[in-house]
Amino acid sequence: MASFFNIEKIRALLESTAGKDRYARAMLSSGGDGRSGVKSIESACADVVIRTNDDLAKAIAEGMADYLRSYPAPASYKQILWDSCNSWYQRITKKLNVDAASTFEDELPRPVAKDMGVDLIKALHDENGKSKKKLSVELGVGEKTIQIELRALDPTLRNNGERIRPLRIAGQEMHPTIQSQYMEDGFGSFERRFYMKDRLHPIALQLNTQEAATLLLSLFKMNEATGSLLSREMALDIWCQLSEPGRDRIHEVFGSKDPDFKAFLNEIKAELEENRLVTFHTEEQQRDNNMSRDELVMSAFKGGEVCRIELKQGGKNIRIDKARIVPINLSEDRWLAIPADEYPDRTNAVPFTTGDVRDIR
Repeated sequence: MASFFNIEKIRALLESTAGKDRYARAMLSSGGDGRSGVKSIESACADVVIRTNDDLAKAIAEGMADYLRSYPAPASYKQILWDSCNSWYQRITKKLNVDAASTFEDELPRPVAKDMGVDLIKALHDENGKSKKKLSVELGVGEKTIQIELRALDPTLRNNGERIRPLRIAGQEMHPTIQSQYMEDGFGSFERRFYMKDRLHPIALQLNTQEAATLLLSLFKMNEATGSLLSREMALDIWCQLSEPGRDRIHEVFGSKDPDFKAFLNEIKAELEENRLVTFHTEEQQRDNNMSRDELVMSAFKGGEVCRIELKQGGKNIRIDKARIVPINLSEDRWLAIPADEYPDRTNAVPFTTGDVRDIR
């Protein structure tokens, strides 16, 4: 394409304006993987006809934007790169004597740091599954980070089932079940893909006190009309996210208008004080409450629930009213029931297998 600017002149412009900014200098050097900022800029400039300094400035902005979009890093780090590129772009436009205006921001708005765990959960909703490589590209982080986050979300992906740094949304631990299987990649090879059969949606609403009260009142009315356990669970999930002043105001102001609603709030408050936390239930579990003992034990473990467990071992009945369930060895079906007030101390823990379980709730 005909152009008043060649690659050598463009590179000289970039070199002269990079200054001592270490991020700009790094973009000018070719990375070990063959990717560099200057290559993205040069590619963008080569794809258009550049007749004026304004044309050149726009092409450079497009190249920087392409580079940042493809760079595999968390949004928090991309914010640093964005600031560096923006400053560099301002120096370039000043030297070209053109109005920078908001060209760079038009091409690439400032990245907003997101909760990577939440984004990963949503990415795993794809029923076809996604490999660690694909998840890495989509979320802009390395495959090692994806592996760590997968294991944090579902501790059973680790050989020993050890729980590490669980994802928390509004104070609630999230432990979804992540499945995987090997699928053909379309090129004659197989790759391990991860997915969630049951789609967990971690939602934290930004509500004022009146909005929160209105939502709780709606759930109460649903519970009153249908006896729905679902509405009660959702109300508890919302209540535990509220501040103490917010809870008090809803209880005093809105509860005073309806004694039944106040009683509903009192029941939820009591459950929370007894460490009754809401955990994720699959749609299948909601349809059928007759869960197997294996499922009950796994649900108590993965949800981090304080539960009551009844065991029968050697003709002897054992009951722990408030216990936390942890695995000794998942593959051998060996577990521990630890008194909740002593957790994580295992001194008085009771070892068991799922075959010993008579009831757990």
